[in-house]
Amino acid sequence: MDELTIRNFKKGYVSDECVQVMEPYAGSYISIVGDELMLNIVDDTVEVNKYLDDSRRFSFPYSSIPEHVEKNLLGKFNYVNQLYDFGKKYIVLKDGFVFENSVFKNDDNGEGILVRQKLHPIFPRNDQFDLSFTELTDFMDSTISDDSIIFSNYGTVVSKEKAYHTIDGAYEASIVYVNPILDKSLVSGVKIYRNQKSFDVILFDFKAHDYSAEEALEYSKGAPYQREPKIKRRLNPSVDRDTILRAKSMSNILNN
Repeated sequence: MDELTIRNFKKGYVSDECVQVMEPYAGSYISIVGDELMLNIVDDTVEVNKYLDDSRRFSFPYSSIPEHVEKNLLGKFNYVNQLYDFGKKYIVLKDGFVFENSVFKNDDNGEGILVRQKLHPIFPRNDQFDLSFTELTDFMDSTISDDSIIFSNYGTVVSKEKAYHTIDGAYEASIVYVNPILDKSLVSGVKIYRNQKSFDVILFDFKAHDYSAEEALEYSKGAPYQREPKIKRRLNPSVDRDTILRAKSMSNILNN
């Protein structure tokens, strides 16, 4: 996947506070801001979506269709609506990679800009060798805060206990955790290899560039726009025709 993805958004999907984004996904998708889990999709099933609890969504087109399916020559694709606030950094785990999403507003035309960067782990931050399982869990308890959100093997959100169970039952395991500090998130990880009676541990951090509004505006020149969804009833039988027509009409009014 691209190291950096830029998307423009028409003014109808932008307010003074946030941008509505339709995120494609397959399998699993996790989004976190600070210490709050915003979106958790497991095996194509949306288990958590804070978009549904946010009344601001009703100001945007297609808010009444928070999830939909589209099809093209490459196959079927699932989409889920999200609201991204200006000034916040959203940590996303998708397709086995870690990303950081930020949005900016173009004050000249009222449009929005999404900057998505793939984060790269920096190995190693520190090494720990020949730890027993008890020593390993004690070490991780002292490393990972109680407010952290933990992902097991870059997959689903898990508790510390579940993460430890995964580690204890595997020859190789990866734990990624987000430690919230104020309104930002620090993403780190632990790579663990099992020996005969002990564990080798490598700690690492993810590297992110702090993009400015000026950089986002420059990168947005010539970047594609989020396209209008093509929602067909045969792929979305739970969505009635009138709901689709009203959403299209609202988009046409706000974006023209």
